[in-house]
Amino acid sequence: MGQSADGEGRCHVIEGLGIKMRLFLVAVAASFPLMVLLVFGAAQRVSEDYDVAQRMALNHAGNVGALIDDYLENLITVMNVVGHSVSFDATDINKNERLFFRVKRDLPAYVNNIKLNAPDGAPLGSSSGFEIDVGDRDYLVNAVDSKSIGFGEPKISRSTGEWTLTVGMALLDSMGDVRGVLSISTRLKELNSLVALSGVPRSALVTVLDQHGHVVTRSHDPEDWISRDLSHLPGVIRAIQRVSGITDGPSADGIQRLGAYSPMRAAPWVVYVGIPNNVAFADANSEVWRGAIAFLASILIGTLAALFFSRMISRPLRDLAQDARNFGLNDLKQRSRVRQGGEIGELATAFNQMAERLSDREQRNAMVEQASPVVIWDRNVQTGEEVWSAGITLIFGYPMEEVGKAATWYRELIHPADLPAYEQSLEAFLSGPLRRREFFYRLRRADQTYAHVEDTVVVARDDRGNPSRLVATVRDISDRVTAEAQLRQAQKLEAVGQLTGGVAHDFNNLLQVVSSSLDILDSPDLPEEERTEMIQQALEAVSHGSDLTRQLLAFSRQQPLQPSVVELDAFVAKLLPLLKRTLGERIEITFSAMPNEHTFINVDRAQLDSAIMNLALNARDAMPNGGHLAFSVKFKQIEEDEESGIDGSLYAMEGLEHGAYCVLEVSDDGEGMSEETQARIFEPFFTTKGLGKGSGLGLPMVFGFMAQSNGKITVYSEPGRGSTFRLYFKAHEAPAVAAADDNLEIPVPTANGMRLLVVEDNDMVRSTVKRQFESLGYAVVEVGNGAEALDVLKNDQDFSLIFSDVVMPGKVDGVALADSVQQNYPHIKILLTSGFPNSERPNHSYSLLSKPYRRRELAKAVHDAIKG
Repeated sequence: MGQSADGEGRCHVIEGLGIKMRLFLVAVAASFPLMVLLVFGAAQRVSEDYDVAQRMALNHAGNVGALIDDYLENLITVMNVVGHSVSFDATDINKNERLFFRVKRDLPAYVNNIKLNAPDGAPLGSSSGFEIDVGDRDYLVNAVDSKSIGFGEPKISRSTGEWTLTVGMALLDSMGDVRGVLSISTRLKELNSLVALSGVPRSALVTVLDQHGHVVTRSHDPEDWISRDLSHLPGVIRAIQRVSGITDGPSADGIQRLGAYSPMRAAPWVVYVGIPNNVAFADANSEVWRGAIAFLASILIGTLAALFFSRMISRPLRDLAQDARNFGLNDLKQRSRVRQGGEIGELATAFNQMAERLSDREQRNAMVEQASPVVIWDRNVQTGEEVWSAGITLIFGYPMEEVGKAATWYRELIHPADLPAYEQSLEAFLSGPLRRREFFYRLRRADQTYAHVEDTVVVARDDRGNPSRLVATVRDISDRVTAEAQLRQAQKLEAVGQLTGGVAHDFNNLLQVVSSSLDILDSPDLPEEERTEMIQQALEAVSHGSDLTRQLLAFSRQQPLQPSVVELDAFVAKLLPLLKRTLGERIEITFSAMPNEHTFINVDRAQLDSAIMNLALNARDAMPNGGHLAFSVKFKQIEEDEESGIDGSLYAMEGLEHGAYCVLEVSDDGEGMSEETQARIFEPFFTTKGLGKGSGLGLPMVFGFMAQSNGKITVYSEPGRGSTFRLYFKAHEAPAVAAADDNLEIPVPTANGMRLLVVEDNDMVRSTVKRQFESLGYAVVEVGNGAEALDVLKNDQDFSLIFSDVVMPGKVDGVALADSVQQNYPHIKILLTSGFPNSERPNHSYSLLSKPYRRRELAKAVHDAIKG
């Protein structure tokens, strides 16, 4: 089918012509009047022939379409009549076959077969007697989907070996549902016969296309063209849109034709009729040839003159062009050799002046590159080719002759640990909207050592926004990285010194209390009341030391937690009366929560209580003249595209997984904090309070507790405008059973002679623990390490429980001992204890009692371990 003419975008300005062509145009211009007359006459004749051929092609296309429409409508009429007599019962196939055979006998010979199929393709009768499933055939699928007529693609009949076409009709019940599809297969030769009857000239091409652009039949060489897909041709694309039109161009067989296409009425087909151009424009072509010969004769002399004069002009221009090419190949000493007057001489002089200036600029740029402390590279994104400045030699030691031209050379120099992140970041940068970005990684020098570099990349993009060029500077920042590391180390040492001093100060005070109390208890004539007071004072000092240890472990995220499900808003509301008594009447406390919102979280109740109390006490100290302290609990969903620091806090929300969170907000209208103070409030022993008024461990404990609970604490504050702390807890499902009250009084469990094996490497601790157990009624066997315990167990396994320290010298620590006992003596229960349980072997499933502990805590832990 012909390609549609494109009459838009005609170019009227000719650019880039050479000297010969320009002189030739001068000769043509001399013959312009004759050319205008010839062209006008030829164009008028072509236009007349074009109009005649258009009308002829369009009329023939309509005539052929009408004949085929009549033919198909006759088939549809036959199916309408036969459809009233068929049976859809699978047992009546023979009945249908007899009916179809009688009908086919009365129809023309071009009807090949009549058959009935169920909507799924199952056979229900055929005039040929061959019953096949046609569920995948186009005509059946189209008929069922449209509940009307469906046309198939041309197929070669297995019975006749000829091209056939099947037309299907959906037979509907009273409800409008498809009960079956009645179809008639016809030989395609009949369609070619109809084309011959339409009066189309033998030289014209007639093609019938279906709705997909496939050939149904063709007047020329039909056997080679039937069912061929022509939907890719521009003319076919417009034709299958079922709008009448004209097309002009090469058909699928490559022959230039002027054609027309017309949609059919009875089928979703299009008829194309194309008249060869040599037939349509035969008279016009003859007239054009006669005019062309006359025109060429008139300009022949002018052309010969143009060739002669062009040689005189073009030679110096070619020399000047070669000089420019040499200069472009980095031959900066190249100057033009043309010595001639007139315009060409002026052009040569201007070229030499430009070359001189560019040479000076290139020399200056080279000197700047050598003096610069950075490496400059330029990459063509399309080709991958890279150009490097001399800094690659001066800074990283690679000779220029060894520097690769491809981007893969440079990537091989990047440290393997940094390369994946670099490539991922570079890809994201190139596909994003940014124009400039810095990259930091390690780069291998020529001496095989690695340098820390800062790579600043700028991207140029084409009109479609795709990266086309990268220019970057690579700076060796190894000295800066080393200095920063030294600064961080100094800050760490300062923090360790501050931490050590604070711990030593607080523990020395507690040891002083214990030492003084024990000295007083050593007095033989001490009254009983004072003796009791000294004992209580020593125990309180030990308790304070235990609290201090827990605070330190909480800050370091190693405090053993006992999490349980807590409803946050109810927990805070229950704590308010205690807070009001603790903070005093000068502090107004308010509380708000989201109605109908469940705020269940999974945390250590005691640590949550302590965290809230610490925040409340800090708020009170920030409001020495009284003020307002507000607690609120709300539910927050953190989405994937939510940016860090969305709540305006100094501490970003990085590290929080996306999902549902319960947020506890504590706000005061006190003095507020500067950014410098906010940056240090979570450091241990940092405090802005006066001497003796704060330990500096409250907020670090809260920070460690939140980190250990997989949460986050943020702070926002401004001087004079108060502070707001937000605690983000991962939301948890509601518990099936309410938690037991932590405040119930539990009696001290005792034993009646149960045997325990105590394993402790510290003699003093082992001795006191033995006495505690004996006071509770247990029989105790004591050893100093895990190996001794295993030796005892070889001969004596009559123990109810083994109570062992975790950290002990030797190869058998507490966890290893527990593993061996569980494997070899499963009837013996295990209870471990440690003052720093996470220092070694942190992952185990055994019960753990943290040091220091009271007699009541020890009794309960042993009782629970034995009973559990």
